[in-house]
Amino acid sequence: MGGIVRPLFAEPAKHLWRLARDPDYRAWRDLERRLGRAPRRETRRIEVRGLRLEVPDAASFLGAFREIFVDRSLAFPPWGTPPRILDLGANIGLSVLAFLRDHPEANITALEPDPGLFRVLDRNVRGNGGARVRLLQCAAWSRDGMIRFRSDGADGGHAISGEGAPAATPASPSAAGDVEVPSRDVAALFDEGPYDVVKIDIEGAERVVLPAFGGRLGSVRYLFVEYHAGPGDRGSLASLIGLMEEAGLEVHVHSVRARAHPFLEEPATEPYDHLLHLYGVRR
Repeated sequence: MGGIVRPLFAEPAKHLWRLARDPDYRAWRDLERRLGRAPRRETRRIEVRGLRLEVPDAASFLGAFREIFVDRSLAFPPWGTPPRILDLGANIGLSVLAFLRDHPEANITALEPDPGLFRVLDRNVRGNGGARVRLLQCAAWSRDGMIRFRSDGADGGHAISGEGAPAATPASPSAAGDVEVPSRDVAALFDEGPYDVVKIDIEGAERVVLPAFGGRLGSVRYLFVEYHAGPGDRGSLASLIGLMEEAGLEVHVHSVRARAHPFLEEPATEPYDHLLHLYGVRR
C-alpha cells in the first residue's frame, strides 16, 4: 500500500517545498495563474523577478520562462573569466536575461530575425540592464545574404527559403506574413573571436547552421541545440550529434516532445512533432 500511496503525497509535497524555497518557481506559478487563460498573440507588459518585460504571446512566454528560469535549461558554471556567449534565436530576450543574471560580465551576441520580435528583444534587453549586449536583427545561416522568413508572432517563426531550410507546413501562418530578412554566416561571427557558450534555437534551421560552424565548434565549452523534426525528417539528428561528437563534445539528449507510442500513433499535425534538447559539454 505504501508504494501506491507515496506518489500521491510526493508531488504535492514537492510543490509546497518549491513554493517555499524557489522564488523562480513561485513566480512562474503566479504567472501561470495570471496568464494561463490569456488569449494568444496579445501584447502585455509584465513585471516578474525584478524584470520588466514586454510579452507578445502569453503561452510561449510561460513555457520559455519555466524552461529557462525555473528548469534552468541553459545554466552553466562560471570559470573565473567572463564568458563569451552566442545566442542564436534570442526571441524576446529571456535567454539573454538569464545569462546576464548568472554572468553579469558576460560578452553576449544575440541574433533574432523576426522584425517584430527583434523590437521586443531590444526593449526587453536594454530595459533590464543589457546595454552591453550586441543584438543583431538577422537569421543565423551558412552565408551572408537575404532569406525568406515566416513569422508566427510568437516562438515558431522559421526560414522558408534558402538551401536546407525546413519546408513551410500546413500549420504555418499564411504567406502574407512572409518577409525577407538578412542572414548572417555564423562562421564569420567566430572570426571576431571564439565563443565559450553557444545556444541554438532556430526552428529547424539548426541542420543548416550547425554544419556551418566547421572546426570552430572546437572552442565551445557548452553547446545547446533545440532540435526540431517533423513527419518525414530523416537523418539530420544523427548528423548533428555526429558533428558535436567530432568536435570533442560529450552529448546529452533530453526529450521535450515526442510521440509516446511511435509504433501506434500517427504523426501530429504540428510543424514539429519531435523536439529534443541536445547538450554538448567539453570535459
